[in-house]
Amino acid sequence: MTNRLFIPYLLFILLFMVGCFPLDRESGIKIENKSNCNVLIYADYILPDTLLSIKQPKLYKINPQKYIWFFCSSVNDQNLKMLEQKDLTFFVLREDTLNKYSWDKVKKENMIIKRYNYSYEDFKNGSKIIIP
Repeated sequence: MTNRLFIPYLLFILLFMVGCFPLDRESGIKIENKSNCNVLIYADYILPDTLLSIKQPKLYKINPQKYIWFFCSSVNDQNLKMLEQKDLTFFVLREDTLNKYSWDKVKKENMIIKRYNYSYEDFKNGSKIIIP
């Protein structure tokens, strides 16, 4: 009876441990917001064109003095192969700008705070993006 319970228990512990490993630099791109305002970011493989997306993309919010991991658990061979071929462009916008103006106006007037190009070499070196 004890042996029957031991194997499922061991499997449960092993599965739990796999999900609990801390993220390392290969797990994603760390983006830190060191500013005093909420920012919204999105990324796209758009170089050499560096214009904002025609339609409003999915935006990720970063609160002041906080950070997010971009790609976190979704770094896979497809993402890395794409990053090897093209830089990933990150766009940073102030949240209050998007609350005040339509996406069309933000795009037309290019109302971004900053644009970052992130290469495969940056990823391999564990470089993070810091929004001042």
